[in-house]
Amino acid sequence: MKFVRSSDGPWGFFDPAGSYVPGADWTDQWFFKGHSYIFQLVGIAIFILLIGSLFFCKKYYAKTVNWKWFRISIGTYQIATYFLTYAIWASYLALVLKTEWIWGPVGPSQIRGLSEVMPLHLCSMHQLLSGFILIFPSRKFFEVVAPSAIILPILAIITPVNGYWSLDNFFYYNYFILHTLIIFAYLYVYKYGLVGRPYSGLLFKWQLLWLTLFSIIAVIWDWIFKTNQLFVGPSSGEPWNNGGFNVGGWNTNFIGAKYMWPFAWLPMFILGIVMVSLTHVVLFYIPQSFLYDVKTKELIAVSRGSCNKFRTKEGLTYIGFTFTYIFWPDNKIHQHLNQTNLLRFTDVELLTLSR
Repeated sequence: MKFVRSSDGPWGFFDPAGSYVPGADWTDQWFFKGHSYIFQLVGIAIFILLIGSLFFCKKYYAKTVNWKWFRISIGTYQIATYFLTYAIWASYLALVLKTEWIWGPVGPSQIRGLSEVMPLHLCSMHQLLSGFILIFPSRKFFEVVAPSAIILPILAIITPVNGYWSLDNFFYYNYFILHTLIIFAYLYVYKYGLVGRPYSGLLFKWQLLWLTLFSIIAVIWDWIFKTNQLFVGPSSGEPWNNGGFNVGGWNTNFIGAKYMWPFAWLPMFILGIVMVSLTHVVLFYIPQSFLYDVKTKELIAVSRGSCNKFRTKEGLTYIGFTFTYIFWPDNKIHQHLNQTNLLRFTDVELLTLSR
């Protein structure tokens, strides 16, 4: 099959439609034949190089901790490109494709309208939050959002939703870079001590609560505006969006075509909770390279074996405890940690204790 350049559109390198052919059926689009998977490898390579550099270029990143412009510029990029991208897409829909630019186009162009500008895709939300945590590092902020921020962009990188973009298109690089930078941001502020002490897991319950409320809001938004936020939305009254970029395909295969929206969000929600819970556990074993002293602006090296305590029986007990205290008040959590000698695995700085 002849390769269709994704920069052949009216806007060239910055053409958001890429190799999309207006008016052609979904199965006649170039990327449907699977050629886009070749270009996906370059995106994965970008991810490996950027994230790997945090572990192998410690001396360089240690110097950047006191260069505020370094993290502020990356954070600003994450926030600015989010809104700029939607502005470009809406303009392209209105001026070039001459189709609906508020509610989104009719057909498989993959360009989103302004109705999806609300950050109700988890990666969209984390793109903005990653910018904020780089500009304003916060331990509590990190503890609440890091588990989902680290795992979900990896899924987006492995299974990109837009195959119209190839190596000759700006949005190809923007997609992989912004998703990689989400993970980069959280690992950077953590490994280089900008968010303080090692991960405690004591605020994991707030992560679960946040994900639950987020998914409910996304489903309600999808229902009102017929969008596909969180990839579980209806499409013009049909049970699922066409194209398979949500859970509809494998839901209907196992449960049947009558399994209608809005219950689509449930399998996606359960999958999300499982993935986030696994990342929550992994975070205990990601070592910090340094601790940052805000007063002296100096980095204190952390020993390589700092995570070994979680490989002990007591350490595993503590990790298990972070899943069982979900409905406990902070005072009860503190009391239990004291009585079971698990307090040495964490600190009470993140707990709100009443006297």
